[in-house]
Amino acid sequence: MREFSKAELQALYEPLPPEACNRIQDTLALLPLQKEEPIMKRRISIGLLAALIAILGLTSAALAGGILGRIQINWKGEKIIAAPQITQAPYHTNSPSALEEQHQMQSISQRIDALANEFPSRDLIVSTWKDQGAATISYRGRSMITDTLDQFLAFMEKAPHLPPLHILPEGYTFQKAEIYLACQEGSQYTLAETRETEGITLQRYTADPKDDVITGYHLILEKEDGQRIMIYCHLYTQSDLNDLCADLAEDSIVEMMDAPGMDNALRIVTNDRAGHILRKELDAPIPCLNEFIFSTEQVEIRPTLYQEVQFHNSAPLEDEQALFMLLGIAP
Repeated sequence: MREFSKAELQALYEPLPPEACNRIQDTLALLPLQKEEPIMKRRISIGLLAALIAILGLTSAALAGGILGRIQINWKGEKIIAAPQITQAPYHTNSPSALEEQHQMQSISQRIDALANEFPSRDLIVSTWKDQGAATISYRGRSMITDTLDQFLAFMEKAPHLPPLHILPEGYTFQKAEIYLACQEGSQYTLAETRETEGITLQRYTADPKDDVITGYHLILEKEDGQRIMIYCHLYTQSDLNDLCADLAEDSIVEMMDAPGMDNALRIVTNDRAGHILRKELDAPIPCLNEFIFSTEQVEIRPTLYQEVQFHNSAPLEDEQALFMLLGIAP
């Protein structure tokens, strides 16, 4: 399985101090692994991690102060017991051997990403790299980048299971959207190509576009002054309302809110930005091929039953009402 190096995290979000990178790595280390099965890892893409950092409005100063693992809340807006501190791993040290390993992993990671990006974004790419007999496996999920609002809205017409967007906020323009794709149950991925280069094996899986299911998107709107509204929307399996919903800064203000059309909604104010975490159960579950089980050099793609949709949003406090109007959830 692949880990994020400190250098990778700093490259993704340049202002992050090393301490914040360590805390993010500790948090990622807590992600559950499936037992009594081949080891599974849903690779969290660097782009998605950047999106979540930005959407939650986490500043480098706050991260340096230790926000991750400090204040955790559930869907009821209640604070829950923080995860235990993780003993620092070797990559936290500055020893010559650790720094050399970090540099090597960063180089390999960059090379894997560069090779994967040579393939169409609609393709699933599974990458395997071996070191002293141990295999590191990661994957790049399927997606589409849209560069215009019209393209984005055309794709959204194919996703009636996702709540529609409404009024575009005044003063904001469309910047970019990434749309996430899976295959409907009963379809299949086809291994179209295997490529080996520089000790890295890449397997390219294709799928018939008619079998596409849109599982979510990441949308960015921007003002002339650089202020942004960001929306991350994605399908999820059923949530336990008592379970972890978010990690927050110590100075964040959290409250439950009434969001018409949503089953649960939290409002989070951090500095001069307002964030929202919303969930809504689907009218009917959506089965997709979107769970990846890795075993040695094999990958098995299994069905996932999506039962709800979640939004993770962020906007300047002064434009929070405009965000509500965009989502059609104005209180």
